[in-house]
Amino acid sequence: MDILEKKIEVNSFLPKLALSYLRQEIGFADLMDFFSHYRHLYSVGIDSNAICNLQCGYCYLDKYVLKKGSQYTPIEAYTNAVDQLLTVGTDLVAIVGKEPFADSRALSLLQHFDKLKNNGMSFRYGLVTNGVLVDRHIDQIPATINYIDISLDGPQEINDAARGSGVYAKATKNARILSDRGFEVWISSVLHHGMQPPGTVSRFVKELVRNSG
Repeated sequence: MDILEKKIEVNSFLPKLALSYLRQEIGFADLMDFFSHYRHLYSVGIDSNAICNLQCGYCYLDKYVLKKGSQYTPIEAYTNAVDQLLTVGTDLVAIVGKEPFADSRALSLLQHFDKLKNNGMSFRYGLVTNGVLVDRHIDQIPATINYIDISLDGPQEINDAARGSGVYAKATKNARILSDRGFEVWISSVLHHGMQPPGTVSRFVKELVRNSG
């Protein structure tokens, strides 16, 4: 069995594992044992909030909107969990939103991860964003972050049809700002049916290289 097949097999246990934990049938130590055993297969993803500055029609989290911070899991619960997960070998922690820069919670996590790395902890961490709000918080993004992943749906006309007018220009401008400051910038895009006609993908890539570096 190769690594992908093994990961798929192990992932099939995660919903049952999460439900058992919520029902208090297993404890936190049991979760740590599970992830310790399979640490070579896992990164940690953190949904830091449930709000977004965009209203993309296809968003699978569109109905999941909690605007009050008091309804969220405390940041300390995340940092404590990450601290313990890192001790068992997890090597990547990713903040994925909904939109991390829509409030201050993700920034608090980034500062915590920065402190861990500056204290000698060896791991990677990054963040996924739509890119629109990056410039508001760029001075608070730690230099130790390993990547910032900006999601786009394609060239400007395709992206903005789904995400709103001006989103592509703002996100790609911020990608350039990040790149110019020395951050490693990734662009994530789903290859969807709207990427027509032929040549759209290559045009998209060339525009990104030319405009955002």
